[in-house]
Amino acid sequence: MAIFTNGVFPSAGETGDGGGVIQQEYYVYKDVRAVSTGGNFVVIPYWDATITPRSSSSKILITAWLDWAGGDSRYTVGCRLFYAVGSGSDSHISAADGSTGHLGGSTHGCFMSGGHQNWDNYGRSGNSAIYLHEPNTTTELHYRLYVNESRDNSTVYINRYYYQTNAAYMNYATSGMLLQEISS
Repeated sequence: MAIFTNGVFPSAGETGDGGGVIQQEYYVYKDVRAVSTGGNFVVIPYWDATITPRSSSSKILITAWLDWAGGDSRYTVGCRLFYAVGSGSDSHISAADGSTGHLGGSTHGCFMSGGHQNWDNYGRSGNSAIYLHEPNTTTELHYRLYVNESRDNSTVYINRYYYQTNAAYMNYATSGMLLQEISS
């Protein structure tokens, strides 16, 4: 078995047999950031994974991974998936989120979430999530991750720990997205 790009797998497949990969775009995010959220979901600066579908009936399979942390007493973090068509405004893809309002409260549904106990300066989460999006367009699509630290309305750390020093034991990672156009 082989996987083809710039074509549909299986090539010359039967009508209605979609599911082949037409193209894929790989986006890697190496920036090390401290993102102040103020208790709201805010875009990770300079995160912009793009793909231009070749067919309006195609779906986009989004595989995202994020290396991140809360810190100090701010140890729960959430992430939501957004997209924009062309130069349009970002729209939240709420269908990619988990449920909200558990236990009768105001919990957030998120695409990804992570966290550690507040005494863990070195706590960090490596999370991944997948979503199949149906944008119905052949215009360039921009996918972005928005993060939030809503417990204390504070900071989310991307590709780093909360606590940071230039010691040899401080490790840095990457985050990113794989966008695959899937035939329908």
